[in-house]
Amino acid sequence: MTVKQLEYVLAVAQCGSLSQAALRLYVAQPTLSEMIQNLEQELGFSIFARSHSGMTLTADGEEFVTDAQSVLEQMRYLERRYEKRTGECHRFSVSSTHFYFTEAVFARISRELEGKCTLRHLDSRKLDVIEEVARGISELGILNDYGEGNRGYILRELKNHGLEYHVLGSLTPTAFLSSHHPLAKRQSLKIEELRPYPRCTFFQGPLIPRQFSEEWFDEEVGEWDRELVVQDNGTVTILLQETDCFSIGSGIIPEALRKLGLTTVPVVDISDNTVIWTKKKGHELSEIGKRYVELCKEEIERARESQSSI
Repeated sequence: MTVKQLEYVLAVAQCGSLSQAALRLYVAQPTLSEMIQNLEQELGFSIFARSHSGMTLTADGEEFVTDAQSVLEQMRYLERRYEKRTGECHRFSVSSTHFYFTEAVFARISRELEGKCTLRHLDSRKLDVIEEVARGISELGILNDYGEGNRGYILRELKNHGLEYHVLGSLTPTAFLSSHHPLAKRQSLKIEELRPYPRCTFFQGPLIPRQFSEEWFDEEVGEWDRELVVQDNGTVTILLQETDCFSIGSGIIPEALRKLGLTTVPVVDISDNTVIWTKKKGHELSEIGKRYVELCKEEIERARESQSSI
């Protein structure tokens, strides 16, 4: 089995026919057909069902293509990471659930580095963070872990993906609000005081178990009458500025967002939020990765000191 064969199978699966795939790959159709047949003989099953209307994946073929896609993505990652380069190029990728502070740390890393660099910050759902780190798309991931009932699910998922985790710290949850919000000047809040206002939450999709939701307090507060569901921090920022909605999170707000008119107020009657970072077991973090974790710890420690002074 070769990488070239995997690429050919994927192209046929995407195009639905040998002729279209051959055109895309710039290869003769008989050559393409022969290579796929040789692979099927080697595997002992048919990847494609063939008909006059084209080629469709068999049940075994669907499973094979899913695995082949993962292998090809890993190969492309290795090629990007270890290709010969002229001059040093700093490369780093981190996946994070929707924390403002991880974005601020990422910006600081980009300012500190000199010379050529390719840096990636992926705003992802919790399960996606785990998957991206496990597949090597990102070197490390940042996510939240909350409550004894939830922790078992997180630890099991990390173990199943061959990942280890480390605690960055626990924080009192806070409401992110516009500085013009009626509750913005309060020293602290209880959840019932927020009920008259829309709640902004992150879309998880219909197939994500509730144990992997980013809103760890759902079981404590129940359903909300008015809810705004989004997928990224940028939309949250706009909604906080333009409406009287709120979002509950870590409480760490970069100075740049304060200048945009956002503020935070602690919510004292829901459970604390523990922030963790994860990486592959046995992987030695790069210097950039170590610096990223160090800065995240500083942000959380600074927030903890601020919260304790309230």
